[in-house]
Amino acid sequence: MEVLRQLLRGRRTISELVQLVFAVGPSSPDFHPCYVRTWRAVRELEARGLVSAPLLGKDKAYRLTQHGLGALLSLSEDRDKQGLGILSRTDHVVFASTIILGAATYILSRPGGLTAFFVFMLGVSTCRLISRLRSVW
Repeated sequence: MEVLRQLLRGRRTISELVQLVFAVGPSSPDFHPCYVRTWRAVRELEARGLVSAPLLGKDKAYRLTQHGLGALLSLSEDRDKQGLGILSRTDHVVFASTIILGAATYILSRPGGLTAFFVFMLGVSTCRLISRLRSVW
């Protein structure tokens, strides 16, 4: 939780997080175990889509994603709500209907209204997928 709190304040590298969370300097003998512990915590948050992954390099700055910020904000709003997933029910419905329409278009093999609707739904599902990927990147 402390890692998330520090990332709310801005971008931080793992070394900076270790110094802020554990108050341990790089020259201290306790720095490496604390570094590994923080690195594991960041990797777990990254796997959940709450923290961004650095693209290149070892010691890049990590930050909270839009999905992570939304998940933290939803904690204070509604306790009865199930955990916020990356994909909503609407996303699942759009993706499933696109797959079903694609299969039906392939099986019927007739150009027409069904094909046009499939192409439209393919565009909708692509846009939703891209927006979801942007929220966790």
